[in-house]
Amino acid sequence: MSSSVINLTTDDVFVFEDNRQTHYPKSGFRAFMQIEGSSEISLEGIDVPMVSAQNFTCRVIPLIEDEAVKHLIVPESVGQHFLKNGGHERFNILGVDESPHGAVRDADGQLIGTKRLLVYSTANNENLLSHPKHDKNLTVAG
Repeated sequence: MSSSVINLTTDDVFVFEDNRQTHYPKSGFRAFMQIEGSSEISLEGIDVPMVSAQNFTCRVIPLIEDEAVKHLIVPESVGQHFLKNGGHERFNILGVDESPHGAVRDADGQLIGTKRLLVYSTANNENLLSHPKHDKNLTVAG
């Protein structure tokens, strides 16, 4: 049986809920923002390469033929792209909630997981948050 979730981040994702931990391993594929063109600006006498946020292009979706896949966990920059530019027609775009209310940290303060996932966009305007099973684990980005 295949999973309905593919993790397109560079790290495994752990969601901690009550006495349960769900693991979404990294898939080996990555979603990222690709920069098109750049220029330089002088900051305090030092030429620093700069790129306009308008020049970013999203490179997110590997060829996913498995119809069971419904959800993609993506990096924040990719999630923000979908939030701003509209969702994907087939996939719900999710991310890790690293806010103080969502982050789970170890004794050294390192992020080890999350209490909930962010919903950046949904396919076909599906309302994930209305599903009783998901109410505690999903929050709307924005």
